[in-house]
Amino acid sequence: MSRINTLSIEQARNFLVGHHGLRQPFAGTVSELLAQHRCIQLDPLDRIGNNADLVVAARLDGAKMGDVYKELLPGKSFEHYFKEMCLLPPSTFPHYRRELQRTGWWSYSGLCERPSDEALAGVADEIRERGPMLPRELTERGMAVSRKDHPWARKTTMNTIAVDVLKSACRLVAVERTAKGKRYDLPERVLPPEAHAAPDGSWGEFIIRERVEAAGLLPLNAGPWWRLAKAVRTGKKLHAGAELVQVEGLKRKHLTPKGFLDRRYPADDGRMRIIGSLVR
Repeated sequence: MSRINTLSIEQARNFLVGHHGLRQPFAGTVSELLAQHRCIQLDPLDRIGNNADLVVAARLDGAKMGDVYKELLPGKSFEHYFKEMCLLPPSTFPHYRRELQRTGWWSYSGLCERPSDEALAGVADEIRERGPMLPRELTERGMAVSRKDHPWARKTTMNTIAVDVLKSACRLVAVERTAKGKRYDLPERVLPPEAHAAPDGSWGEFIIRERVEAAGLLPLNAGPWWRLAKAVRTGKKLHAGAELVQVEGLKRKHLTPKGFLDRRYPADDGRMRIIGSLVR
């Protein structure tokens, strides 16, 4: 990792367009597309289609708005944080479950009071007994206590916060998107093989590999793309499966898949593709 290869702007552009599957239509299913690209970011912004729909439509001929959720929920993906909230392949669930139950990470820590262990167990038990549920369908448990000075402060039910904590720990997974919110169930019922499987290898090796393959060029500087992976960002040993590169004219360094320049992609078909609605 001591040697840093320098890429021209042209090399970087050609690699990224090919790596992200934007030269020819993908010859596979939505779940196969997710497995190849590692994640599909979710975002509520919808002007001509939300981000998840546009990601699929840009790569799969004939894809319609909403197909991504019909194809991937339930059981062919789960929702969690990659860069931001994303649909992730079921094969990655064992790593997330082990790491996030161990660290106790929770996305809204500092915004609301964390529900007690008894409240969390009560929500999980109720869903186990009654089946997939929206947070609003759960037995009333009152309002959550939130920090009034927090920029995201709002009135939120304890059930909503409890479901978010359980989802963050991979103890619940979304199974359906409805007009009234997401419906949740136990991973043991939705992802039975993955929910009981042991992860292969360490979290650090896994998350570096997934981030590099998903990004193509992964910036080494701190940013949201290192969510849940801050502790391994500078671990040189963990970067062994990647190459360190710099793009001409840019100061920041990037990790890219090992042997990426040897990868071959199809010729560009000349079609225009709308690649997403996100503005970051």
